Amino acid sequence: MSDQPYVDRALAIYSGNGRISRDQVLREVSPVVVELPTMICVGLNLRPGNVGGDTTICYSRKNGDQVLHYENGE
Repeated sequence: MSDQPYVDRALAIYSGNGRISRDQVLREVSPVVVELPTMICVGLNLRPGNVGGDTTICYSRKNGDQVLHYENGE
């Protein structure tokens, strides 16, 4: 999947760069990719039964740099 590198980067950020395991992250959130004209965004939506908020991280299509990090909720 061509969006996998963006998902991997978003999951690494969510994990605190390895403070919690990738498996634990994937038990907490479900990644969803949205492609916009200038950005690729990864929504990390909380799975049922988890508390907190959803996280959205967007990357520039031009150079791959992170351009947005938004947390909705706790």
